[in-house]
Amino acid sequence: MHVYPNPASRMINLSFDLTAQTEKTNLNIISTDGRIVHTISNLKTNIGSNTLTIDMERFDNGIYFVEIQTTEFVKRIKFVKQE
Repeated sequence: MHVYPNPASRMINLSFDLTAQTEKTNLNIISTDGRIVHTISNLKTNIGSNTLTIDMERFDNGIYFVEIQTTEFVKRIKFVKQE
């Protein structure tokens, strides 16, 4: 899983690979104090490479984690929001 650009100002791109079709894929953006500040539920994903673009303009500058949850795994990666 990759987040770019990092640091980000307006948008982040999240790329990840799936080796099997999943019934449920969710995305959370989590602040450093553990609060979920943004959620996208039931993402449409494919086997193989997937890329999402997320608008970051409404988020304050700081460190965040983006978390992908599927029926097969949970992955989390850190990124920085900076103007």
